[in-house]
Amino acid sequence: MEKFRDLDTEQSIAKNKLVYRQSWGDKFGVIQGYFICGILLLYTVFFHPATGVIKDEPFILYFLVPFLFLSSIYIGYRQFTQKSLLKQATNYKTEKAGDMLLAYAHEKDYSTYKIGKDCVIWEDSIMFSAHDDKKYTVFIIRDYCIWFCVIKEIKGSNRPVLFSHLFLERDMKELFANTNS
Repeated sequence: MEKFRDLDTEQSIAKNKLVYRQSWGDKFGVIQGYFICGILLLYTVFFHPATGVIKDEPFILYFLVPFLFLSSIYIGYRQFTQKSLLKQATNYKTEKAGDMLLAYAHEKDYSTYKIGKDCVIWEDSIMFSAHDDKKYTVFIIRDYCIWFCVIKEIKGSNRPVLFSHLFLERDMKELFANTNS
């Protein structure tokens, strides 16, 4: 399966989310992610202190149940927004911004999955993965602006990226801020 086939960069920018043809496995993975978040939410909502199971366990009652509840809300939110594009303004034309991204990828040892005239996709292995799971970073490059998104491809499920998009956003701000001066 070729990831990101038929990526429509114009529609992606207009809708502010990645638009590409997905396989049935990808669509099933999204449904599976929502189902798991729903089960976690229901479990924490109905796992009430009055049930007697956790009445005498303050750690579970005051830490674990709220942590599971908030985690499931955040995971559901990230599942819903995982294809949203983040925007970074630059002072560079498309070619120069693309070259800077490729130099940054080389510096961080990311392999380049695909390069187009206005699109660059990095591929990276996911640490501590039992399979050959991948994380893709998609950049759509225009004059004076880039849009980017991080997507995980995990066999058997479609789990959202929880924090690495935030780290990448910080790195892109630093990359283009350092070179804007």
